[in-house]
Amino acid sequence: MNKEEGFLLVIIILLCGLTLVSAQISSSNYNITSYVISGGGTNTTSDNYKTDFVLGSITGNITSSLYKAFFGFFYAAGEGNTAPNTPSPNLVSVDGTNQTYSDLNCSATISDANGDAMNVTVRWYKNGGVNLTLDYNNSYSNNTLFSAILDSGNTTKGQNWICSLRLYDGISYSSWGNSSNLIIGNTLPIVTLLSPEDGNITTNRTPEFRWNEGTDEDGDNLTYDLNITCYPGCSVGNRLYSGISELNKTLTNYLQYLKDNNFYYNWTVRANDGFGDGPWATPRKIEIQAEVDITLLNNTIAFGALNAEETSNTTDDSPLPFLIQNDGNCFTNVSINASNLWTSVANPSDYFKYKIDNKSGEEGSFNWLQSNTIWTQVPNTTQLAIAEFNWSDATDSAEIDLLVTAPAAEGAGDKSSTVYFTASLGE
Repeated sequence: MNKEEGFLLVIIILLCGLTLVSAQISSSNYNITSYVISGGGTNTTSDNYKTDFVLGSITGNITSSLYKAFFGFFYAAGEGNTAPNTPSPNLVSVDGTNQTYSDLNCSATISDANGDAMNVTVRWYKNGGVNLTLDYNNSYSNNTLFSAILDSGNTTKGQNWICSLRLYDGISYSSWGNSSNLIIGNTLPIVTLLSPEDGNITTNRTPEFRWNEGTDEDGDNLTYDLNITCYPGCSVGNRLYSGISELNKTLTNYLQYLKDNNFYYNWTVRANDGFGDGPWATPRKIEIQAEVDITLLNNTIAFGALNAEETSNTTDDSPLPFLIQNDGNCFTNVSINASNLWTSVANPSDYFKYKIDNKSGEEGSFNWLQSNTIWTQVPNTTQLAIAEFNWSDATDSAEIDLLVTAPAAEGAGDKSSTVYFTASLGE
């Protein structure tokens, strides 16, 4: 047999042994040396596998009964990618109020079975439709707490919000994970006070109270309540004015309790937006101080010449009586006393008398029963004459009539007396 024939025989034997097999890559009985013909690619029907075509030569102990030689190709399962886990986002308002002025926070712990870094896409749904889509391409680490904030400027009372998250590891996407619904609630309005300032002391018993328009995040139309509370032990003087549409309130009924009697008031305001009452503003203190002030509009009476034991008085307006007016801000008690009119008879006496009377058109300006409304001897020391003299413009005047009788023993000449009226707080 020549060399050519022997070579041909060998070729024939190898061709007869040509077999297609699936070979075990690791074995104690033989080794495989492989040559990758193609790097393969991602199987279009699976994320978990790749395929390679391998040309390999197998060598082993030729004396082994287990030895076989094959020419073949092999495929191997690669270590494929796993998509990130579907997130479970939690949607809350940052301050827990669920109101218009609060930002929304969409958060979730993001994870990937392969431990890959991930990017996140966030969709914000308003009233069932996609309102905003944002990509966060920051390669977040596995098991990171991810958080996305929606500014409060995007939200309005009554809206229904949902957030949705999807993860991407560079190869695969997770499914979308949705939060539960969050309804934006009403934001109650807030008011601050303007005037009077805290601790104000005034003689104005019908003061004007002012406040600002009020802060309402929802842009609702507002009305206001004014609360005035009396202290101490004077709750009967409390006031509540509701449904005020203006930004001020001037009282028409005067505040009754005075600083002079150790009383004071706290005042505050709140706003209502049609859905609820906002909080009361920080209260301010106001004190009403008495102003005692009387004026004699007619301060001189001249009776003219009188004979002995002759009588004259002012009830017929000839001469005119004293006319007194309360120009203060409170009820007053008016006392009277006078210097002696006669040289022969000292005060008090029946020769010099007075009484209190109504001024026509201003009836009821004082306490009739507690005032001296019948002829009374003019005293030389202070005596209550007018009780609870009113200060309201419509009823703030009264008359003081005088009666004089010339004593029989009185000598001739001009006679005069100075009459003093003293006012004091009468409430």
